[in-house]
Amino acid sequence: MPELTDRIRSALTQTSSADTISSIKAAVIDGLRMADSTVNVHSTDYFNHTFTPDLVMNWQRLGQEERYVYLRFNDNLRYLAEASPV
Repeated sequence: MPELTDRIRSALTQTSSADTISSIKAAVIDGLRMADSTVNVHSTDYFNHTFTPDLVMNWQRLGQEERYVYLRFNDNLRYLAEASPV
């Protein structure tokens, strides 16, 4: 999903952390909806938290069964340096 990657990279360049978080969540939500158009996705007030999900997915056809999504970013500097476009 090159578009998703591009949107997340773009979000990471924003000066406001609130805008960055909002843009990342929007990109991921759109990606999830592209993968399954029947999913409902709710964004929580949390981001990169250890026990509270960032997003909650549910499917009405499955009786509102929920799945939690935890967004994690690798903070290993070597990994980030290697993964960054030059």
